[in-house]
Amino acid sequence: MLDTSPENLPDSDAWNTDVTFIKTPPIGSVLMARMLPPGGGDTSWSSNVTAHNALSQPFRRFLHGLTAVHVSTHDFTKEQHAGGDQAKWNEAVKNNPPVVHPVTGKLGLFINSIWTTRIVELSKSESDMVLRYLFTHCAKPEFTGRWKWSVGDVAFWDTRLTQHYALADYLPRRRIMHRATILGDELGGP
Repeated sequence: MLDTSPENLPDSDAWNTDVTFIKTPPIGSVLMARMLPPGGGDTSWSSNVTAHNALSQPFRRFLHGLTAVHVSTHDFTKEQHAGGDQAKWNEAVKNNPPVVHPVTGKLGLFINSIWTTRIVELSKSESDMVLRYLFTHCAKPEFTGRWKWSVGDVAFWDTRLTQHYALADYLPRRRIMHRATILGDELGGP
């Protein structure tokens, strides 16, 4: 349950993909609106497949074969996760920034500003520059959609090649969402 209010602020205020820092990142998430403020609290999604396809062919070739590090600094000891193995949630995982969707076969960017910390093959300054560009690129309006919630609405999305952003424009009012995340399997690069 995600119960946000001035006493319990949202966990993130940025575009993100859930738990990309584990070897088997989630395949999807389900979110249901239980209690909503009179205004605000929408959720936006971004297609990292569309964002990848909009990059120039030379830049896509440059990204292929690079490895991004995904790290969690969040303490998950209070959360309930399948398996209950804290070490599983603390390890750094390396994935190719462009990955192949295991069902559709489409390529997409597997990065987000919360968990993706660097690109291994690049210097720190080069990595920071490329990631900053990709984070901004993925958030362009032409790659996104926005949902205005009504109580009882349910959204299900494939988390492997999307990002989401929960707008916190409703505070100090309260918003309660029920959420389930479905663990998946390893992703591969091109």
